[in-house]
Amino acid sequence: GLTPDKHPFGGQEVDASSLGWAMSAVSSRAFKLHGNKQSNGIDFDIPMMLPLIDMCNHSFNPNARIVQEQETGSTKMRVVAEKAIKEDDPLLLCYGCLSNDLFLLDYGFVIHSNPYDCIELKYDGALLDAASMAAGVSSPNFSTPAPWQQLILSHLNLAGESPNLK
Repeated sequence: GLTPDKHPFGGQEVDASSLGWAMSAVSSRAFKLHGNKQSNGIDFDIPMMLPLIDMCNHSFNPNARIVQEQETGSTKMRVVAEKAIKEDDPLLLCYGCLSNDLFLLDYGFVIHSNPYDCIELKYDGALLDAASMAAGVSSPNFSTPAPWQQLILSHLNLAGESPNLK
């Protein structure tokens, strides 16, 4: 019932899909500025769009970095060379030591051999037994492994004294 000049989207119909695409476009190009401290002493960051940032590519071995002016609350940012950059060489920034799921969600790309892309698994015999029964395995034995299985689990440091279950 709002007039188009007071409607948050100018009278355009907006659905969840449109909002999702808009948020993706914004978050994939937003960099965090360091803001002022809140009254409780906690710093807050301000997402900001950086013009021409698409001229730079990601690398874990960057030749440039983004710096923010040191004045408190300043919104001035610039790209600064870390080493000599030859004409026609790409500008390389490190977007962070992130996993591929964060690169995909925040920047729209993945790194082929990303050293920070890993998954964490936890060995839990009771959960594996429950999953086996749900899958129709007649006699799961993850929580009470046979001696030969116990030996393998010990070699993998998943059983024995102070196991690392993750």
